[in-house]
Amino acid sequence: AVLFVTPRERRFINNLERATGQPIEPMEVPGNTAINQGRLDRLHKRLSEAVHQERPNAEEGALLKELLQRIGTELELSPDQLAYAALSMAIGPEPLLRQQGDDEWIHNNQRRDRDRGDRRERRSDRPSRAPEENMQRYRVEVGHRDRVKPGNLVGAIASETGLQGRAIGRIQIFDNHSLVDLPKGMPEDVYNSLRRLRVMNRELQISLAS
Repeated sequence: AVLFVTPRERRFINNLERATGQPIEPMEVPGNTAINQGRLDRLHKRLSEAVHQERPNAEEGALLKELLQRIGTELELSPDQLAYAALSMAIGPEPLLRQQGDDEWIHNNQRRDRDRGDRRERRSDRPSRAPEENMQRYRVEVGHRDRVKPGNLVGAIASETGLQGRAIGRIQIFDNHSLVDLPKGMPEDVYNSLRRLRVMNRELQISLAS
């Protein structure tokens, strides 16, 4: 399990360590290198599983192999080129790896969050108000119908983006969607990865809130 705590909640961690008799080690926020390696590892696992997974329909599998051979012959592609094309198609049009400079967005917002302190709350029953100056409000397509809680969104978004939980702003949960305040200047590849991110078995499909 991963816990997101503010400095004032450190006492809670100390009490939890005493109750369980186990130390709780702090985690470093992952940078681009760690995030990219994690994405490559997941892709490696998917490919390894696909290699050993037969198509349920043997005829379909044979047709797919025949199609690959025909494309390779027609386009004069080597096996490596053909495999690369298939892999690129499976990954999709969005970049797999985060680009240099994306870390700056993360660390700048962590510094800003430390300076600001713990004034932000996440209760979904408070009246709506405009986001803070350095924040942008987004809509995500998961809500009460999915039994989502603020902690589900914080944990998933923090894990995907590398932001600390405290850098994620106000969360308002409605019946079929939620509103989440995130730091301005989000890199495009992070935004696109959040669109595909699944929470409570539903894609967030994040978009700017109107």
